[in-house]
Amino acid sequence: MITAPKPCILTRCLTVVSMCLVSVTAFGQETDSNQASRGSGISIIPFPFIFYTPETKVGFGGTVQTLFRFSHGGGQEHSSRLSPIFVYTQKNQMIAIVATELHFGAGRYRLIADVGYSKFPNTMWGIGNDTPDDLEEDYTPRSVYANVQFQRRVASGWYFGGTIEFVHRRLVETDSGGMLVRGLVPGTEDGRILSGGLLVSWDTRDNVVNPKTGGFRQLSASVVDSAFGSDYNYARYSLDVRQYVSLAPGQTVALRGLGIASVGTQPFDAMPQLGGEELLRGYYGGRYRDRNLLAVQAEYRAHVWKRLGAIGFVSAGRVSRTLSELGFSGLKPTVGFGLRFLLAPEEGLNLRADFGIGDGTSGFYLGLGEVF
Repeated sequence: MITAPKPCILTRCLTVVSMCLVSVTAFGQETDSNQASRGSGISIIPFPFIFYTPETKVGFGGTVQTLFRFSHGGGQEHSSRLSPIFVYTQKNQMIAIVATELHFGAGRYRLIADVGYSKFPNTMWGIGNDTPDDLEEDYTPRSVYANVQFQRRVASGWYFGGTIEFVHRRLVETDSGGMLVRGLVPGTEDGRILSGGLLVSWDTRDNVVNPKTGGFRQLSASVVDSAFGSDYNYARYSLDVRQYVSLAPGQTVALRGLGIASVGTQPFDAMPQLGGEELLRGYYGGRYRDRNLLAVQAEYRAHVWKRLGAIGFVSAGRVSRTLSELGFSGLKPTVGFGLRFLLAPEEGLNLRADFGIGDGTSGFYLGLGEVF
């Protein structure tokens, strides 16, 4: 499930996690099934990986995923998993995570949790939809965090649940004379975020790895408050809408719309952000950030030959300080194309290579799985 965007380093951290979990699950399902039939019900799957984004350059790492089931009576219960994950990049960014996803109660309940540490040199350009390029500023945060999400299926395709999150972030390096040193943006002090929230989702996708038909909707709300022990006070509401249409065998149109609204004062690295491989490929991740966000994406995905596929995409988005400014004027556009190589035919898992072109900027991305 997709939650409201987290601080920039955690968003990228969880992106890598999701790619790893999807891939090792896809490659491990046959093993899991065979072992379960022999009575053990446990699979241990090591999986190294490599990726590339403009924000990280070349990154690599590995995970060892343990797959198991709480019951073996069939029904709708999926495999549960426990995964330690380590990531290191060419830009000396490091992430270490222990992630788990538990399915129990014959598939009625799922618990998703992760605990992690990161030291992630990054870049920002201030706050707003029209920040100039010459405001570019490097910083290095060091963070520990924990996130727990519990969901219950209340009807076919419908889930309801809650989230709890803790983040403690310390800025260990900043540019001398920059915005952060001078305290010109919120969140320049070291601090912690504690939040609680609710979410409701509807999911009819035929395949969560590479959907061809169906849709996904999720509405979420979270509150960060000093009453919980947080150093900040704000609330965030988000709506994520996705739809997949099969035009013909091997041809799919994928659509996504995302809206985020916030009230209160958020630290600069916890604000909704545009750019990167999830939103606006071609712009640097977090290039634009503010209290509110609106983004739309469309992809045409086609099978070309044997395991080779190709995609074309367009997207646009903007951020704003107030909701009244959040419209279709000032949208940042991007277009692009990509190639796909099918790694796991049973699950539809692709090796992904994309090139995005924005307004005076571009970016290349290499990873696993579809962007949405």
